[in-house]
Amino acid sequence: MLTSTWTDNILGVSFTLEGKTLAKNQLGTSYEIKNLREVKLILGICVNRDPANGNIMLSQKAYCKQMLNRFNMSKYVLVLTPLLLGLMLSSDNCPTTTQEVKEMKNTPYYKALRSLIWLPVATWPDLSYTINILSCFTYNCQA
Repeated sequence: MLTSTWTDNILGVSFTLEGKTLAKNQLGTSYEIKNLREVKLILGICVNRDPANGNIMLSQKAYCKQMLNRFNMSKYVLVLTPLLLGLMLSSDNCPTTTQEVKEMKNTPYYKALRSLIWLPVATWPDLSYTINILSCFTYNCQA
């Protein structure tokens, strides 16, 4: 079986110039390589460089803002911690009355949580715990 693959963009990272050159040379033996400009955005992740300090910073701020707007939550205040310290959630926090259940069905919490899954994968690993905890309480919140 013969499989052919075509990729239009590959982003490589190396800590040394020698490593960069070696990788490019090895890939160049099998593929046509073009050097493009420095990456600014890849898969929704902004790449910011601070050459003076040798730092590279990754940000998904634009994606976060887009999700807040999508779920009509842009008016909320942002906090530094994804889950309040000491917050204990239980089934007592779930809607119990018919009116509460009706209101919850109009609130897309489940969809919002699913939209956040990309954040810990790429740039915000500590958000995984919060998503996991909150997901336990979506069984009667699906819109």
